[in-house]
Amino acid sequence: ALLEQVERDQIEYIRFERCDLYCRPIGKMLHAQHLKKVLLHGLPMAKPSFGIVANDMGFYINDSYHNSANVSCFVYHSTYRKLPDLLCSRAKMARIQYYPRYGLDDISEQKQVFNVDPRALCVQQFDTLKREYDIDILSAFEYEFSMLKKKKSDDDIDNVETLVPLWTHKNFLNVLSLSEHQDFLIDGERCLRAMGVHLEAMQLEYGQGCYEWT
Repeated sequence: ALLEQVERDQIEYIRFERCDLYCRPIGKMLHAQHLKKVLLHGLPMAKPSFGIVANDMGFYINDSYHNSANVSCFVYHSTYRKLPDLLCSRAKMARIQYYPRYGLDDISEQKQVFNVDPRALCVQQFDTLKREYDIDILSAFEYEFSMLKKKKSDDDIDNVETLVPLWTHKNFLNVLSLSEHQDFLIDGERCLRAMGVHLEAMQLEYGQGCYEWT
């Protein structure tokens, strides 16, 4: 199904992504023609990319110890998203998240995920809460960021540009400033929605040049 979706979307490149234990986004980009191979055999990733030294990630299979410099990673099919054309004008691209897995049997249904994958740990905890306590947890986020502009100092003899906030006064919930930059906000919302992130509200915050997305 994933291969068919990639073909329907006319995807040329795919970005494989994950966050490490320090919340740093890491990954690789491949041409879509290699996706079938990745689905069958995994995406090789260096062990240090998981925040551990290379010789600390061996495993046993049938009482035999295996170790290598790389770990085979496999994708979460449900995380596939086509990237908006606005973000990648040179080619059609998509992104998908992956996880590291034990084992040498590429087609085995038994996926033993390393305890260095934050997403896998969260999914396991959610499954336990649902199975044992019938508790569902929904997630949301609030994202605040500052918008800057380039400005040349009037008394700068070298004519050097610096970055300054779009406004330097308190502008909380100001409709005039909101409408002034609404094209950017609309483009940002459309890009996030195309990647599966649905914003409920966009507003100006207290800080200088500060916006909030929720």
